[in-house]
Amino acid sequence: QNEGVAKGTAHEAAQIADWLQEEGEAMVERREKDEKKMEKLDDGPSDAVEERDS
Repeated sequence: QNEGVAKGTAHEAAQIADWLQEEGEAMVERREKDEKKMEKLDDGPSDAVEERDS
């Protein structure tokens, strides 16, 4: 009976590890997208100021 529990726990642990890896990759992708958005936002206002000055 204990063997079955150990196998089940190992299987669950493997599933959790896979899920964590997927979540981690998704978080990195979201962070990269957010950084690109921020770069665009940073570019925007400064461009507007330069256009107004000229």
